[in-house]
Order: sequence, then C-alpha cells, then structure tokens
Amino acid sequence: MTSAEFCNADIRQNFLVQNLLVEGQRCIVGSPKKCLKTGVLIDLALSLGTATPIPLLSAIRSL
Repeated sequence: MTSAEFCNADIRQNFLVQNLLVEGQRCIVGSPKKCLKTGVLIDLALSLGTATPIPLLSAIRSL
C-alpha cells in the first residue's frame, strides 16, 4: 500500500466496547496480582455474548 492509498483509504474501527476494545485487534490485559483481571474479562465476555452493558467495568471506571 502506498502512502497515497493509505491516505485515501477508508479506515474505520468498529469498537466492541467504546474506546476500549476494537473488533479484530488483539488485546492484552495486565495489572498486579488480585486486581480483578479475571472478573473483568469474564464480565466482558458475557456482556459481549449477550449484548448487554459491562457492569463491573462501569463500576471500576467510576472510582
């Protein structure tokens, strides 16, 4: 792909979770031990599978 093609390309990201998780891209979750990584990922998977909001992630963001 040339720079001109790249500049004119329609490159849109489809966010599965607003400003957090993009469809088709890899994701790494990291934090210290015992910081709810597993709980957040289970909540994320269930929420994506059922098309419902992510309650645990919302609670963490409001802290």
